[in-house]
Amino acid sequence: MKIAVLCGGRSAEREVSLKSGGQVQSALRELGHEVAQVDLDASTWDVLRDGGFGCVFNALHGRLGEDGTVQGMLELLGLPYTGSGVLASALCMDKARAGGVMIAAGLDVPEFDELEVKEGVSADTVEQLKAPRSRSACSRHLTSRCCRRSRS
Repeated sequence: MKIAVLCGGRSAEREVSLKSGGQVQSALRELGHEVAQVDLDASTWDVLRDGGFGCVFNALHGRLGEDGTVQGMLELLGLPYTGSGVLASALCMDKARAGGVMIAAGLDVPEFDELEVKEGVSADTVEQLKAPRSRSACSRHLTSRCCRRSRS
């Protein structure tokens, strides 16, 4: 099968994605597949549309690759792909919302608080918020929601 391995991109996790993509390519070639690396850029739509791929292996990390954006593009192109779909990907990028959905579904989820982090918060304060509570196996998780409305 001809498989596109989508990796790289513009996120802060580009280097990790390229390494992951390289390992995926090697494994797929060993299994006898025809593999093409596709680095996410402005030409990606055309490359995937015209490439004759039977499947896309999504090795992107971070925004665009894990937030439903690329998944939506692949859906529009009608290409099967690895990983979660558009909605699940978008939801899981918002840790607080994902936690709420899991709680509503009856799953055990560690206690968490969602805080709006504003400019001027010191690194020491952030570390204190992330530290485990005394005599507890649970820790508080900090989700930065800069430039977004608070839930109040």
